Amino acid sequence: MSTINKQAIASAFKDMQEVILVVDSIPPNAGGAGFAVTSQGEDCYIPKNQVDRAKLQEGDYFSARVTPNTKDRRDQTPLRVVGLIKILDMDFVPDNQTPKVQQATLEDRIMDLMREDEHAYPHRVGELASKLTVDAGAVQLALQRMHTAGEIWEAKIERKGTQTKASYVLWALDDEWFALDYE
Repeated sequence: MSTINKQAIASAFKDMQEVILVVDSIPPNAGGAGFAVTSQGEDCYIPKNQVDRAKLQEGDYFSARVTPNTKDRRDQTPLRVVGLIKILDMDFVPDNQTPKVQQATLEDRIMDLMREDEHAYPHRVGELASKLTVDAGAVQLALQRMHTAGEIWEAKIERKGTQTKASYVLWALDDEWFALDYE
């Protein structure tokens, strides 16, 4: 007969929550683990087994159960995925997403940056986030809203013709930015 510590079980579940995330990165030096950002802008660790099971790639949206990360890692990455629930459609925008009218500053900052001559070329999410010193997840969500509104172009780059998801995505204000000029 096993004895279950009901207090330990209750404690483990009390901080668990279901959230929507976007995969920010799966660094080559992380042993297959990845990192995501919640729709509220919190950083989250994704263990290798969850990355592998769902075949997650950078830019994927998914819902998952998360808990506070281990005490030694909480300062760098406050949350960790403990259960993947569902991979979401790439064009998904959460219901609780702040309306564009209230988030105009980030979209305006992206537009202003990309209108500058030295930045008038296709960008990846991480590059824009770095230049704007903003969380990559927030930039990803802003770009998706802008794309849905027809304000920005999106190019999905695939390494192999058999891929179902893009290797990476480029964003541009004009489709001409994707064309090479050989003159």
